[in-house]
Amino acid sequence: MADGDQSIKTADLCRWYEGFSDGPSTNNGLESNNRVIKNCHTLRRGLLLPAFFRTVEKNDAELQWRFKRQAPVTTADVPSQLFREAFFLEQENRVCFRLNTGYVLPTKSGVEQNIQQIFEELYGENSIWSWNRYKELRSAFYIVEPSNVWVNFYKCTCSVGVKKNPCKHAIMIMKKVGLIRYPAEAISNPLAIPLVQRQLNGYLVLQQRYQNLAKVEQDAFS
Repeated sequence: MADGDQSIKTADLCRWYEGFSDGPSTNNGLESNNRVIKNCHTLRRGLLLPAFFRTVEKNDAELQWRFKRQAPVTTADVPSQLFREAFFLEQENRVCFRLNTGYVLPTKSGVEQNIQQIFEELYGENSIWSWNRYKELRSAFYIVEPSNVWVNFYKCTCSVGVKKNPCKHAIMIMKKVGLIRYPAEAISNPLAIPLVQRQLNGYLVLQQRYQNLAKVEQDAFS
């Protein structure tokens, strides 16, 4: 199979799935849980049969007691930094459009493009595109829609959301539809502003001071 004069590289085939990302994708959370299971909840040494049964009964009793005391998790844990990122993402005023029960949100590379036209080109009935064009189209937007894991929560097809984790895109859309509100510290703490934005704000303040000083000098000599 070829795309024009260039053959499709095998490495590109990893991008066929719906939430593909050019960045590396690992599941550190799962690997960490596996380590805990192996180190803490498995028998790593040989035991005589009576000792083995006693150990199993002890572990089973501890496990049941722990589950009785632990309330079931009903909502995803959202770090405060994620609220800040969602707040500043909202300030960018990216144009998104409604898709059934979800939204189509442009990525950084798709902000200057007509996302609805790109979406229709990709998923339209008469869509005909090359592999490279597919990657261009698919990397121009994220799809944010209700989660099938958490109630009253949204999921996203970005590199973070595709692992079933909360992301700034989903948090921003949830704020947009009224499911959540940003915590006060997420929008009031000056240190929450990204460094580049703080530097720009400082430059604008200095520029305004210079203009005011120049005006005073001009008035003094006029």
